[in-house]
Amino acid sequence: RRVQCGPARAGVEQTPSGRSTAAATCRREAVQFNGILSELLRRPSETIPREAPEQFGENPLRYPMKSCYPILLAVVTFTSGCSTGYTTESGKVYWQGWNEAVGKYKTLVKDADAKTFRVMPHANYGKDSNNCFYQTERINGADPDTFTTITQYHAKDDKHAYLQSQLISGSDGPSFELLDSKWGRDANRCYCGTEPIAGSDPDTFTVIGGYLNSWAKDANSYYHEHKRVPTTDVASFEILDGGFAKDRKDVFFHDQIVAGADAGSFQMVKGTYIGKDKNGFYRFGQPFQPTPDWVRKHGG
Repeated sequence: RRVQCGPARAGVEQTPSGRSTAAATCRREAVQFNGILSELLRRPSETIPREAPEQFGENPLRYPMKSCYPILLAVVTFTSGCSTGYTTESGKVYWQGWNEAVGKYKTLVKDADAKTFRVMPHANYGKDSNNCFYQTERINGADPDTFTTITQYHAKDDKHAYLQSQLISGSDGPSFELLDSKWGRDANRCYCGTEPIAGSDPDTFTVIGGYLNSWAKDANSYYHEHKRVPTTDVASFEILDGGFAKDRKDVFFHDQIVAGADAGSFQMVKGTYIGKDKNGFYRFGQPFQPTPDWVRKHGG
């Protein structure tokens, strides 16, 4: 379930329930939750490299996901107590949520027909006799007669598959299957998010995961998200960390060759997301000039 945070939004209709005891309780819980979250973000973690602030800025939510498991657990624990979902009142359909600033709110689901509207098994979705919806958003072109949900964030009909309210481009609904929260495939090709992966082989496609769950492969190629990595030696291809990979000839950052990097000597600097070879250092696929203190500290 998703909790809307921040100031009240335009178009949000306030209700008396927004000032109810339940909302007040949820607001108190939000204050407690924010305190817990702040404490988690202040704590050192063995899974967060010491150089993370230098590399990623001061936003800890950009750190590798494995370091955020305690935070995600706190989010799930908190948000499960503040209900969201569809409600029908006075012949209209609303999406009801919760906002720390105002408590409960409800937003009109435009174009929804209250008489025929029903909530889908995965309750972020609903449909009526004419349209399908993800929360407040109408899913353009979706067929209510064949529309089914896969998860709280994925659905399909007899023509296409959808991520939230967005069409998964080129997808075939009847044969579409979800591989995990980010990757899917159908009889024709594979997908990352809403993007088709050109040239991918669904029969041999495998999700590798890796840094930010961004790597996959099939019998012929490796992929970083929806783009093919231009390796000429699949057999020697090795995924490193921080978005880097290499084969016997080249070093890659995401789906691009790192110009000037030496594959034979390239390796990651322990405890960081910075790579190095016999020529120098690299960060985000670009040459990086560390300070002498940094080199001494990391044994570079």
